[in-house]
Amino acid sequence: TGSGQKVTVNMLAVAMDCQAQELTTHLNLGILPERSAAPFAHAWVTAPYGVYRTADGYLTLAQIPLHLLGEALDNNRMREMSAWKDGITHRDEVYTIVSEILPERTTAEWLAIFDQHKIWAGPVYTYADLATDLHVIETGMIAEVVHPTIGTLRMPNIPLALSETPATIRLAPPLLGEHTDEVLRELLGYSDARLAELYAHGAI
Repeated sequence: TGSGQKVTVNMLAVAMDCQAQELTTHLNLGILPERSAAPFAHAWVTAPYGVYRTADGYLTLAQIPLHLLGEALDNNRMREMSAWKDGITHRDEVYTIVSEILPERTTAEWLAIFDQHKIWAGPVYTYADLATDLHVIETGMIAEVVHPTIGTLRMPNIPLALSETPATIRLAPPLLGEHTDEVLRELLGYSDARLAELYAHGAI
């Protein structure tokens, strides 16, 4: 229409939208999610979905056929779980088995094993891991600017990628009062004499 409009967003609506899958299920089927004894990442997603400790950190596991995970872990009990419903019925048992076995190897070792068995898994990064990740570096997800007192200042880059007018972080945060003279001159029309007077009286 070429006309502007008012945009209203409230935090409750956003929180509800973040749970659209679960809330839609409840609104139409009346089902309420039940918390499991094990700390799974989602109330309705089948085991082993979640985060697990390894010998040197953590990794995540997605929804995967349990008998395939049993092969990767060399666990006979999980080899028996071939039905989809086993991931729901035996959620807590699966969590116990997986959480007891994974600390036996490092994250990298498990990821190599899971890759061989075509199991969807990934590392859980610390900030230090994230900052040195090749994908993060190559895609420019961390920006650098020069600060007058700190030197090189690193920060998360703008997450939106625009093909024609890419956004950039060009300037470091200003020092206290760094742009006072500029603002008073350009926006309020103060002369150098007026600025000198204000400085002399301690007003700025």
